[in-house]
Amino acid sequence: MSYSSKAEKDLKKMIQNSSINKVRLIKKYGNRRLYDTYQSSYISFKELGDIISNGFEICVIDSSTNEDLTRQTIANYLLDNTIILNFCSNDLLKTIIKIQGYSEQQKEFVANIFERYFKYPPYDR
Repeated sequence: MSYSSKAEKDLKKMIQNSSINKVRLIKKYGNRRLYDTYQSSYISFKELGDIISNGFEICVIDSSTNEDLTRQTIANYLLDNTIILNFCSNDLLKTIIKIQGYSEQQKEFVANIFERYFKYPPYDR
């Protein structure tokens, strides 16, 4: 398999931080089709969400350039999944947009808050 250096580094980092069996390489094609190399089949965005929900790490790469598209693909999933957006108030969504104008230090601070909150939520699942 051929990866771009950034995608390869990200995949290696994920493998180091978890079991190799928990990392799934997904290839994204120009027509928004997703190909799961583990299953050797095309998957839907819903199936991508199921893979993530089941605890797998993913690495999404562009099928022709090998560019790392993981973050962009996850963002597209969130935008396409209106159930998830129903949990976000308009004020929260606007705040996320406003973060773009923050300094790097402020962005990092907000990102850490989000990360800690969702990693250790204050409620039982």
